Amino acid sequence: MKRSFAGILAATALVASFAVSPAANAADVSITGSGSSYINSMVTTCAAAADGVKVTYAKPGSGAGRAAFAAGTVDFGGTDWVYTATEAKPSVKWTYVPVVAGPIVVTYNVPGLNLKLDAKTLSAILKGKITTWNNAAIAKLNKGAALPSQNITIVYRAASSGTTQNLVAYLRDLVPGDSWKDSGTYTTASGNSKGTGVPTNTEIVNTVKKTPYTIGYADLADTLTAGVQAAAIKNGAGAYVKPTVSAAAKFLAKQPMSSNGVVRFDYEEVIKGAYNLALVAYAVAPTASGSDKAAATSTWLKAFVGTCAPAKAAALGYVALTGSAKTTALKLAATVK
Repeated sequence: MKRSFAGILAATALVASFAVSPAANAADVSITGSGSSYINSMVTTCAAAADGVKVTYAKPGSGAGRAAFAAGTVDFGGTDWVYTATEAKPSVKWTYVPVVAGPIVVTYNVPGLNLKLDAKTLSAILKGKITTWNNAAIAKLNKGAALPSQNITIVYRAASSGTTQNLVAYLRDLVPGDSWKDSGTYTTASGNSKGTGVPTNTEIVNTVKKTPYTIGYADLADTLTAGVQAAAIKNGAGAYVKPTVSAAAKFLAKQPMSSNGVVRFDYEEVIKGAYNLALVAYAVAPTASGSDKAAATSTWLKAFVGTCAPAKAAALGYVALTGSAKTTALKLAATVK
């Protein structure tokens, strides 16, 4: 089954400012963005990608980023998901600009366990149906592993999150019988309020790292930085694959992008060596503002997609856009004005 999504990436006001040079000159145009915590490491790295543009970005989550752009309080929004039918839409003309992609990592803290999961078992864990690490369903996938009889504690995003919504889309498609609701809010989507809710992907990773017998989900960049464990997920070819840049790139390369930047995912697609649990991250930006800030946003997005991400994304744990997807993204970035 194919579903349509968009992306760039609740409740934090952590803001990081990045100048183009140690002392930005008076000619610099300052732009602000807010949203996806998934892409925060990439935005941080690419903040100085365009000369003459100073970027400030906050990472409260995709839902908050879409809302902030719709309210006109930021120059661009970061989201890993399209505007939903019930959300307030921007009153100005605007576009999605795909900027980068990557895997969603299922991270956990069970010493000595090289965890394998399929979508059915992952869904049962997150729905609260499987509550202990030595459950028979987990044991069946991890033959010979020493599984503790400890309770599983879920660590999830507390508010509307693009990472959550993409994970939910994956589980809705592959495990339709589990009745996941189409929402970026974990407790609403899963119907399970047990566990620990935290504001950002970074805090999911840090909480899992310091708390034994937990499980959560986040971007590869944060998991690599923290050095936490990552589960191998069964793909469409029946193989258990770890989340890596190259494995996610194999999957993403086969997912079609429309002319408006929206990507269609086929989570069941059979691709050798692919990691099929992934997302595409987007900026949302104006196309008829006529302001210096909009022009600066366009300049920065073109530099982000065209030069910074191709050079630096893989080392951080992201997949840079290539080929026709990159061409489409650059065309959309050029419409921002």
